[in-house]
Amino acid sequence: MGDNKQPGALAEIFERGKLVWRLMQDQRVPTWVRIGIPAIVFLYFISPVDIIPDFILGLGQLDDLGVILLGMSLFIRLAPSNVVEEHKRALGIEPDVAQGGELTRRVHRDSAPIEGEYTVKAEQDATQDGYRK
Repeated sequence: MGDNKQPGALAEIFERGKLVWRLMQDQRVPTWVRIGIPAIVFLYFISPVDIIPDFILGLGQLDDLGVILLGMSLFIRLAPSNVVEEHKRALGIEPDVAQGGELTRRVHRDSAPIEGEYTVKAEQDATQDGYRK
């Protein structure tokens, strides 16, 4: 197994948790985000009213987990983007442009770019399909 392995879902949740924890302690994040989002998530978590009742083992806890994950995503999106990027860099996380800037992988501080020459081959002319590039 190599060091460049993509993290699994659980690893991404922990990465998000670390990022949210750092953002919660940063005074540049608005107070309503630092207090409001966690408060809403906490209130839902302790509330007896659930989307899926908790007595249904397994499924009942999934809605709680979903709300926690949604709260984490909302917290990251509502925090100032420059502050989020600063904390991502400090944690060694890089955004994946294909996923809209979401956290996707950890960058090793010792890694170097792959050197070499690259060429991009153009696709064949698509005029036969009724449109032109």
